Amino acid sequence: MKLENSIIPVHKQTENLQRLQENVEKTLSCLDHVISYYHVASDTEKIIREGPTGRLEEYLGSMAKIQKAVEYFQDNSPDSPELNKVKLLFERGKEALESEFRSLMTRHSKVVSPVLILDLI
Repeated sequence: MKLENSIIPVHKQTENLQRLQENVEKTLSCLDHVISYYHVASDTEKIIREGPTGRLEEYLGSMAKIQKAVEYFQDNSPDSPELNKVKLLFERGKEALESEFRSLMTRHSKVVSPVLILDLI
């Protein structure tokens, strides 16, 4: 009985400490998730600056990260300077994609002569 009376409070304290530890771990996990949005611009800037040529999947992955960061900042911190930074980076990325698309279309397209078009009509 004496042993049980001394162990029960220790057991309850241990349970409370475990619950606190779980809460701290969950909070840290949430903070890591939020902080990751603040690093998106610096993590993806080099890839966006170099353009999509030769590594389109990596480039599109970076664009997806930037788009998620834009959405996060628009929803949670619309006045933040980070929003402007990721928006600008996203716009530059879109322009580079459009330029790459035009370049590929020009390089791989065949010009059809007007005479052939008239004959087909």
